Amino acid sequence: MSTSVHAQELVIPDNFNVIRVNNQAISGSLFMRDTKVSLQPGKNVIVLRYAQMFDGDLEDHHTTVRSEPFVISFEVNQNTPLRFVHQQPLDINEARLYAKSPQLTLFDANGEQITLLIQSQSEHERTLQQRTVDRRQKIIQQSIEQQPLSEATTTVNALPMLKYWWQRATFTEREAFLTYLEQQER
Repeated sequence: MSTSVHAQELVIPDNFNVIRVNNQAISGSLFMRDTKVSLQPGKNVIVLRYAQMFDGDLEDHHTTVRSEPFVISFEVNQNTPLRFVHQQPLDINEARLYAKSPQLTLFDANGEQITLLIQSQSEHERTLQQRTVDRRQKIIQQSIEQQPLSEATTTVNALPMLKYWWQRATFTEREAFLTYLEQQER
């Protein structure tokens, strides 16, 4: 199954639940077939969950196969029509395999495949946390390297004191301190 869309809109097939688009929660409807999402030029991050219903052997019995939430990240240029392509499982066994490792592809108007990063939601969150830690360490290191030494600081080893207070600071205090350091660099 494939879906095409123009400009900054992407149509996601109905067997994918759209959870978030660029940190915005998306509320779906049981009566919607496909979900249209607005994309911004540049990097886009969409959290999806694959879900497909299969009829059972008994009357009024059905089974829904669901994946864990997963994240797709990609770059989009303005006015680029996109096409969402994925393998449509034919039976419940194929769906169960697909749900373990959902795969999809985005193509632009020229049929060129768009580079797409697919991660589990937990893996994506770990990556973001590591980037935040790396950013903080870089800011602190730059601040330490840029601070001129006075006679008072040469007699006192400030680094252990900074570490001590950093470990005891709340998340809000740490964020305020990082903002202060960023302003000092300007």
